[in-house]
Amino acid sequence: MLQETPFKLRNYGVAVIAVAIALLLKLLLKPLFVTETPFIVFFAAVMMSAYYGGIRSGLLATTLAAIVSNYLFLPPAYFFFKPEGQNLPLGIFIVECLSITWLTTALNAAKQQAENSSLEVKHDLESLRQSEETLRTAYAELENRLEKRTAELLAINVDLQQQISDRQQIEKRHLQNINNLW
Repeated sequence: MLQETPFKLRNYGVAVIAVAIALLLKLLLKPLFVTETPFIVFFAAVMMSAYYGGIRSGLLATTLAAIVSNYLFLPPAYFFFKPEGQNLPLGIFIVECLSITWLTTALNAAKQQAENSSLEVKHDLESLRQSEETLRTAYAELENRLEKRTAELLAINVDLQQQISDRQQIEKRHLQNINNLW
């Protein structure tokens, strides 16, 4: 639990810093925008936060960006509570940021799953290579044993053929000796 805390703080820090940078950019670039676009720079902050910090970081960035945009940029400025009907842009912004957060974290999850699958495939390939090498070694050993046994059987066969031939000659001699006796 203690090891997770710095990681979580870093993730939340990414969200706070990303929204702060987006706010600074918005304030610096405000004179360059012809029409008021209160949310334009905050989308990237939400996306970065969700990508690097996960879903909670993306939700924090969404919340911070919504609060800052609502207070500083949506008319009437410097009021949290807006007249009825003026909250629709903020609601749309929040839905869009939630979608961005969800899609970004889903992308990260898919990416992680693909990396895990890739590692699994590499492990399986290595296992297959080892099995193939073991099989080749066993096959080579079997071939050697087969050649050796075949050579032994050929030698035994030659020996048996020789014994048969010798016995046949002995039998012929015995038959001739018996015939000579009659």
